[in-house]
Amino acid sequence: MRPFGVDVTIVEPGLIRTGFGSVASASLGAGSDPAGPYRKMVASVDAVMAKSYRNRALSATPETVAG
Repeated sequence: MRPFGVDVTIVEPGLIRTGFGSVASASLGAGSDPAGPYRKMVASVDAVMAKSYRNRALSATPETVAG
């Protein structure tokens, strides 16, 4: 694209270590019955999501993203 004078920027989604992980976790279980059929799945997804946000290889700080 450069020969045509067009600059390209790619923005890829990823895990940013902000308060969003906590908000997502809280809302994940908010709509489900703790004794319902999806309780194990909700707990599993919540655990994996929390672990991913804590993993420094999979997530970045807001400063890194802004940099």
